[in-house]
Amino acid sequence: MKSIKTLNKFDVVYFFLALLFALILLPSNLKSIWILLFGISVLLLTLNRKKYFNTSFFVLNTIFFFGIIFTLFYTSNYDYAIRKLQTMSSLLVFPFLFSLFNSADRKKISKNKNLFLSIYIVSVFLFNTVIFLWFYLTHYSFSDIVYHFHRVIMVDLGKFGIHPIYLSIHCCLAILFSAFIYKPIQNKNLKIILVFINIVLMFFLIIYARKGPLLAIIITSLLWVLFENKKNVKLKIISIISLSLLLFLIPKTRNRFSEIFTINNSKSIESNSYGVRFVIYKNASELIKEFPFFGYGIGDYNDKLKESYKKNNPSLEVYYNSHNQYISFLLVGGLFLLLLYFIFLYLNVKLAIKKRNINSLIILCFYSIVMLSENILEREDGVIFFSFFLCFFSLNNYNKDE
Repeated sequence: MKSIKTLNKFDVVYFFLALLFALILLPSNLKSIWILLFGISVLLLTLNRKKYFNTSFFVLNTIFFFGIIFTLFYTSNYDYAIRKLQTMSSLLVFPFLFSLFNSADRKKISKNKNLFLSIYIVSVFLFNTVIFLWFYLTHYSFSDIVYHFHRVIMVDLGKFGIHPIYLSIHCCLAILFSAFIYKPIQNKNLKIILVFINIVLMFFLIIYARKGPLLAIIITSLLWVLFENKKNVKLKIISIISLSLLLFLIPKTRNRFSEIFTINNSKSIESNSYGVRFVIYKNASELIKEFPFFGYGIGDYNDKLKESYKKNNPSLEVYYNSHNQYISFLLVGGLFLLLLYFIFLYLNVKLAIKKRNINSLIILCFYSIVMLSENILEREDGVIFFSFFLCFFSLNNYNKDE
């Protein structure tokens, strides 16, 4: 009777876990509620069984978050600090909940990994295509919706709205996950459907034309081919490079990358994304030089950046964040916080290599590259999925109870 109750409780956890992979389909005001329900189900699972907590998993995956909390001791804008910590709370919540899964739980989850990833792939596909088709059929011509779609998803969707760079990241992850599950699929029709979904997702990547995610998936794919499978390596590399070149031949994508060559023109220094980044990095680097070891704290770093913009670039219309997670670490907690993050990254990579967990390595590699161009951990659309996927894929690194 007890085993039936335990099974039923895990079925509830399994249900909420599966639907976390469809989180992109929920409006922003319901995402936290769904995560809360998942958390409650995990806690209920652990009530009537032998207590278990994977301390090493929890400490490793929260080490740099506690480093951010440490900066509260020397920050002054506590209102902003608390808001940012609330946004980043996934970095604590998911490691805690996944640390409660014992060896049997991890095996059950791992056994159904491909199903979970399939839910995510289909969810990303549906989110993009349904919205695109709706606005195409009701508001725009095809050429107009292609041109305006990046604005539509950000401005016209209310609580479902999302910045195109984060939707690009979702498309890239869905493509990578498709590669994870493609080989084990036995049904040829399912493989054809998966290929079709990926072609559609690539179409949306071209529409969004976001440089960071595009470069991240290309570099990650090349590294994966080089290290994961020695069969037909040359052919695979040629295919990836050819696809990349084809991508850059498309005008919209090519124009996004050609912006880098215009920053030498002083008149256009703030007129495109590369020019703006040049201004951001210049101001950020000056701030980092003043407090290199411990930064300005989670509450003050943004205020300091704004003050620097006002002083050095008064014509700047928008006060941007650092647009680089590593620079943000330096502004928030200096070399101390950056070191904690690299310890977290190094130990996770080391564990993944030891356990031959290629999926975990791919996710770590992809996000590490995307972080060069975006503050992934400072917006809910980024940090929730970063923490969730990191914990999910690194479960296999802990296949024995201490």
